[in-house]
Amino acid sequence: MRIAIMGLAKSGMSAAKLALDLGYEVSVSDACFDHGHATTPSKEMLERAAELRSRGAYVEIGRHSRTFIEGADLLVLSPGVKKDNEAVLWAEEMGVEAVGEVEFAIRHCKGKVVAITGTNGKTTTTSLISHILDAANVPHFTAGNIGIPLSEYALQTTDEHILVIEMSSFQLETIREFSPYVSVWLNLTPDHLDRYESIEAYRSAKENIFRRQKPGTTAIIWHSEKENEEKLVSAFKLNPIFVDETGSDKALEGLNRASLEESRFTLHMDGKTTFCGEPEAMKLKGRHNHINLLCAMAACKQLGVDEETIRKACESFTGLSHRIETVAQKNGVIFVDDSKGTNPEATVEAVMAFPYPQALILGGFDKGSDYAMLIPFMKGRVAHVLLIGATTEKFKMIFGGDFKCTEVRSMKEAVAKGFELLEGKGVVLLSPACASFDMYKSFEARGDDFADCARKFSSTEN
Repeated sequence: MRIAIMGLAKSGMSAAKLALDLGYEVSVSDACFDHGHATTPSKEMLERAAELRSRGAYVEIGRHSRTFIEGADLLVLSPGVKKDNEAVLWAEEMGVEAVGEVEFAIRHCKGKVVAITGTNGKTTTTSLISHILDAANVPHFTAGNIGIPLSEYALQTTDEHILVIEMSSFQLETIREFSPYVSVWLNLTPDHLDRYESIEAYRSAKENIFRRQKPGTTAIIWHSEKENEEKLVSAFKLNPIFVDETGSDKALEGLNRASLEESRFTLHMDGKTTFCGEPEAMKLKGRHNHINLLCAMAACKQLGVDEETIRKACESFTGLSHRIETVAQKNGVIFVDDSKGTNPEATVEAVMAFPYPQALILGGFDKGSDYAMLIPFMKGRVAHVLLIGATTEKFKMIFGGDFKCTEVRSMKEAVAKGFELLEGKGVVLLSPACASFDMYKSFEARGDDFADCARKFSSTEN
């Protein structure tokens, strides 16, 4: 069997190594384009290419040629590759099936899949499910959009394993044999509209998570998405569990549900009611985290974990880096890293977590979102807006009429200026509402820069 792989970043490299381990003939191509711009191959990429060549793979860098696809039985795509890419169209012409790395890997995995998707909260919920399974001593692997390719673990899996997989819309576009035993649908708000022609197209890509499930398997859905997704879930004969962080949705009475009732996380499943702790005992705070907690609780209960283990594990979970994370303090000002806030809805959650006054750092790579929706949530909480990155001019037009906006050229300047403007009290909040690719390779790199600048600034005497 011959496998062609498009992209030599983390997922492409893992897929190539898996294919070689399986004894397949492998060809790899990376055009060295990053968000539409030609780049020079990194030292790491050249080292990866050399390693694969030493194992007999064909590798081309700097261009895609028809050669790397010709004769292939399967084309494996990295998540960022669009369906209208020239090489993908070549594969279609040649009758070569094109799938993502997760789909390729799942064909060589054993065990049950728990798949988590949504615009916001995916990584937190994925990590929380993994944390609960750790506490329950359930063998599992955690992979996908969380940053670890599933190909890394494929040949280590057994029938006893749970595969906890965070799935982006990009990864869900090409699934076929990927079939969750439990799916989790957290939410859906406009995002990645630089890739999708409409919110409906974005939703449809996400909905593949349900379309590939077998009848009788479980779909956990946030109650605000019930009207949108109930018909599809019913058509595929799935077992829905609805999540209600308010505990007040009367339409859920008598249904399987996970809700916050009388200050207790409560599961009503298969005619039984169990309790999994109280919000006050959790380190994860805020309404958005109540949704994440309830989804994780319901998923793990469905996997057979007892409620006491679920409660203790949830109480000990501390959350993730770069998601509303306090990284430094100087006098009465705290510095909060929410670099993972890459869309307006995520930024709303961060802004609502803190009182007035805030100095909010906004801006980055424009994904075509509705940024003006932030304004009513910012009013009464945000005193100053610090604009950074490629969206600066656009954001001046959007926010300049309602807020004092200051343009900054670096994260170091943003940290110092935010502190200065707050005059000794408040929150300097990095929650950009944008991707990071205009200035950084990832949201993690952006958050690390902010945290480093904040800590250094806080340690000075000025």
